[in-house]
Amino acid sequence: MTVWRNDEIVTPTSLTQRALLAVLLLAENRPLSAERMAALLRPDDAVSDTRAWGQVVVSRLRTWLAAATGGEVTVVRRTDGYLLEVPGECVDLGRFRRLHAAAVVAEPHRRVDLWDEALGLWRGPVVADVTAALSDHTLVVRIEELRVIAALGFAEAALAAGVPQRALACLTEMIQLYPLHERLHAVCALLLAGSGRQSEALRLIESVRARLVDELGVDLGEHLRDAQLRVLRQQAMPAARAEAEVPPPVRWRGPQPGTAVLIGRDRDRVALEDALGGRGLVTIVGAGGCGKTTLALHVARKIEPRFGDGVVVVGLASLASFGEMVTALAALLEVSAPTIDQTLVALTHAFAELHLLVVLDNCEHLAEECARLVRTIIEHAPQVVVLATSRMPLGVVEEWVWPLGTLEPAPAVELFLRRAVEARPTLDATRVDAGLADRLCRRLDGLPLAIELAAAKLRALSIAQLDHRLAADLSILDSPKGTLSATIDWSYRLLTETERRLLSRLSVFRGTFSLETVESVCGASAEDVLPALISLVEQSLVLAQDIGAERRYALLATVREFAAERLADPDLVRDRLLDHWLAVGREIDAVPHYRDRMARARDLVPDGENIRAALDHGFGGARAGDAAEIVVRLASFWLANRSYLGSSELRMRQAAQHVELCTPEVRTLLLFQSAVRRALREDYVGARDEMAVVLPRIAGHRRREYREGVVSLVTNGRFVLNPVVLGQIPQTLAAVPEHDEGDEPSTALTACAGAYGTWGRFDDAVELCARYAARAARRGTAFSVSHQVVRAEVAMGTGALDEAISWSRLLTEQLTAAGSPLEQEPARRAIALVLLTTGQDEAATCFLTESVAELDDSYPVEFSRGSAHLGVLLAQALRRSGDPKQAREALAHSLSQAVRRTHLRVGFTGVLAAALIAADLGETEASRDLLRGWNALRHRIGLPVPLGFADAPAILGFEPGLAGTPDPSWVWCAAELQQVIDRAHRWSVGLQALR
Repeated sequence: MTVWRNDEIVTPTSLTQRALLAVLLLAENRPLSAERMAALLRPDDAVSDTRAWGQVVVSRLRTWLAAATGGEVTVVRRTDGYLLEVPGECVDLGRFRRLHAAAVVAEPHRRVDLWDEALGLWRGPVVADVTAALSDHTLVVRIEELRVIAALGFAEAALAAGVPQRALACLTEMIQLYPLHERLHAVCALLLAGSGRQSEALRLIESVRARLVDELGVDLGEHLRDAQLRVLRQQAMPAARAEAEVPPPVRWRGPQPGTAVLIGRDRDRVALEDALGGRGLVTIVGAGGCGKTTLALHVARKIEPRFGDGVVVVGLASLASFGEMVTALAALLEVSAPTIDQTLVALTHAFAELHLLVVLDNCEHLAEECARLVRTIIEHAPQVVVLATSRMPLGVVEEWVWPLGTLEPAPAVELFLRRAVEARPTLDATRVDAGLADRLCRRLDGLPLAIELAAAKLRALSIAQLDHRLAADLSILDSPKGTLSATIDWSYRLLTETERRLLSRLSVFRGTFSLETVESVCGASAEDVLPALISLVEQSLVLAQDIGAERRYALLATVREFAAERLADPDLVRDRLLDHWLAVGREIDAVPHYRDRMARARDLVPDGENIRAALDHGFGGARAGDAAEIVVRLASFWLANRSYLGSSELRMRQAAQHVELCTPEVRTLLLFQSAVRRALREDYVGARDEMAVVLPRIAGHRRREYREGVVSLVTNGRFVLNPVVLGQIPQTLAAVPEHDEGDEPSTALTACAGAYGTWGRFDDAVELCARYAARAARRGTAFSVSHQVVRAEVAMGTGALDEAISWSRLLTEQLTAAGSPLEQEPARRAIALVLLTTGQDEAATCFLTESVAELDDSYPVEFSRGSAHLGVLLAQALRRSGDPKQAREALAHSLSQAVRRTHLRVGFTGVLAAALIAADLGETEASRDLLRGWNALRHRIGLPVPLGFADAPAILGFEPGLAGTPDPSWVWCAAELQQVIDRAHRWSVGLQALR
């Protein structure tokens, strides 16, 4: 084994690293477990802790690879072992396989060149310089056998093309490596004779005869006898050429592909064709009805020309024993003998002389028998390749497993429409509602058999009727000729009682589920569940998939419905599902730090459908109180996961309807969450009023929420521009002292600093930011997104633009991680303000346009916040970029949101933006009127000119004035602010009457 980089040899000097690299290369994109690596590399030296050993040797190899390849090649850890990630063209074995496969199907004149190039890659026996333990291993033996097959093809192609000299050197080397291989010696003798060296050819044959007699006690076999006769008759070249020009007829024995077109399986087909070019056993594994047979037969038909003796297809579904399988295969190959054992021996001898593809279809109920047959073939017939289909792997060491899933949405719809037209020829597929067809296929999980059975129902139903019926019951797809139930029952009958019980209990899950959840809900312990779950995965009744770094599981809808019908204790299992999520909710609710709670909540994204199933069971039965508790305990889940934010409103209403069943603590949490959600919907006036009522009630139950509620009074007061919050800040900081544990003191410092910033009291804000930083340093915690936003605003307010830019960059890096609209919108607003403050108007326009669209698309309308918050800044950016008409449209959209809510700070800033845009459009009177109302209220409230609008005083001709000192004689009134905002909105949408 040699490693090259830029014409320089960089092979590892460590024997262990060299051997490990060789083994991973030989695995050819298949993961190897630490146990398998230890067995290969240290067969005579037991490793006490294979996992630790594997981690050490792989870590060392990774270090070497990083230095030697510049990071182009590395070893990654998968759930089932270690995998070498290396570009395909970088490994000579991969190139050899591809060239050999191309030569097999190439035109005659191209075969010589392709095989010459392929065999030229060989520099000796496989990994001979690494470890002797590998030389006899199946991984190596199969590759060496493929080299022999390629050499024989090269020789025959060279003879047929009339250029025997091209292959002579290669075959001379091969007979040195295989001194008793009769067929290699036979074609080498023909090459010598074809090159005019008949006497050498005859001497070669005689030398082999002598060795066979001396070492094995046998005479020449058929290949050598035939070669000797052709040399004596001087027929080496003509006979070989005639044989090549008239290839033997390819025979197909067994069932043919049932469809002319293979839909949606291009990637699978290509991978299988490539794998069958160099492996002895390839198994397609998948659920019943996913199309394994169809794919296998189409692949076999495509690569049939590669096999000189054709294809044999054996359908095993109706067979019940090893003897029946052997008999069926023997009948197809026209082999017979008195007994099963004698028939197997005759088959073995027949296979040894054949270059054949054997397709074993539906192996799952005869998995052990199929494994026995395949091992016999692999041992005695190097030129026979087996393609198997099964719902579980056969468990043969040499097996290469290709998992087959269901169809992607687009090909699923294509299959449905093709079969629909076959069922109802008058149907015009171009006029079918694509969305309806897509929904129907998704409802069937893209399972081909289910789709075909559904399409057949269109003889009696419309697509809309069919979709409606399938939503309620999949059993309508059953028919006397072919049923989904029968397909699943075929696998179900092969299960043990424990596996059947687990499968039925898994039917309570929706979407994907984790091993830990299965153990909690479906079994008494890991020892009870894990073996059965593994078996169900291996038998393709449970699908396994990687979501992020986690291995998760799922049932197809058809399997779930089948299993649910056999669930003996549905209420018990669903109660356990509810108990599980109640325990998870309490656990997450008990996490003290906000950031940690949100991180745990984000990890629950894949479980959203299972949480929904638990709540449906609770609210629909006798455990509505427990369901209500789950809703409030998982408050961070609804916030962190945007796709469930809208549905959480329904859950909160359901919980409120059953408040009398809840504990006092849960009741107060429901009231608290109601006020929080008002603020999330930007009803800050209502949220502030409701929180003021809730606080006394929650004080005795939940200290954390009480302190959060106290802080929210400042935050909500800031958003409605109520100057009373300035007097509340000292009280708030006293109620949530910064020396206390928990996140609330930091949240209080951030909220109060933000409020000071809104009123332009940046010196006070700077002091609170310093106290926040000192507290974070003491606790070893990072700055929250909200605090970074305040820092950026304070830096802009004090003129420290370099610092503001630094905070903006930091926020930009965190946009993807911030999952809640409470984090997303403020972060984007701060970034946009920095762009505006630093004069980057066009960049601000682009960023804000994308941000408004993204937030509006990502969150339900009532929680989007993008249009109102960021739309005002977008209008200002467009105006400053010289497009006041587009600015007015953006502002109209923003204020339309603001007038429906009570985020008065956003709406009030929108009034100033309206005055500026009106001035740019030449609407002087409207501009003055808008400014007059805005400026009068601004002075009463004590506000500065908003960030991002520093050009407003010069354009509109007003004095910025002192900020931070409200008019003590003025009583805050939401209606007064809303009236000014409403006038700006009326102007922005074209209603000219402002008064």
